[in-house]
Amino acid sequence: MPSLPPDDASGKAAAPPPARNTLLLRGIGLAVLCFFGFTAFHLVRDGGMAGIILAVLFGFFALRASAALFFKGGVPVLASGLFERRAMIRILKQAAKESGARPFRVADLGSAGGALCRSIGRAIPEAEVTGVELCAGPHNWARQMQRLFGPKNVMFVRGDLLAHDCSGADAVVMFLSSGLTLRAGEKLARELKPGALVLANEFPLGGGWEPVEVIRLRTPFLAKLHVYRR
Repeated sequence: MPSLPPDDASGKAAAPPPARNTLLLRGIGLAVLCFFGFTAFHLVRDGGMAGIILAVLFGFFALRASAALFFKGGVPVLASGLFERRAMIRILKQAAKESGARPFRVADLGSAGGALCRSIGRAIPEAEVTGVELCAGPHNWARQMQRLFGPKNVMFVRGDLLAHDCSGADAVVMFLSSGLTLRAGEKLARELKPGALVLANEFPLGGGWEPVEVIRLRTPFLAKLHVYRR
């Protein structure tokens, strides 16, 4: 079975290589920020309360995009879209029903702002959902949203997803860069118990995994969901 690259002298797992598409994503992010800034400037210049409110909204989304693309150590924060979340929840509901596990433990590796975790927690009350996110901004946002709006069966952990112990998970979900998804597959091949479910958004797992199904979602970006069983 494939293993992770050797640990360094400190005993910590070697850091994953930067995603190849990081520069492209940052370039796109910079263009988006310029668009937001240009639009907000004209809204404020034109005056009026409506223009100011719209400018504030544009600024909010600009800050969110900036945090996602520029402040995660070279790895962009990726969040599963509405269609992907619905497909994942449908599969997880069936898996929880079939397993009979109480609680049904789900780990979201790279949970970003926690939207997927909260959706799973609400849809599957018998689940125990843990989101793992390294970037401070999205992690803090997820915790605050969970405190304000719940659900209570969701918790968020700040840490390296490659160091998080998934041995007790009944299911793992993720939407990571291609390089991290490959390394996550190697990690999960070592840790997951037989029968565990893995849902990988867009990119396939490494570590010799073979999907039992690849679901092509009819979204604006033609997303793919890779379904695996340990």
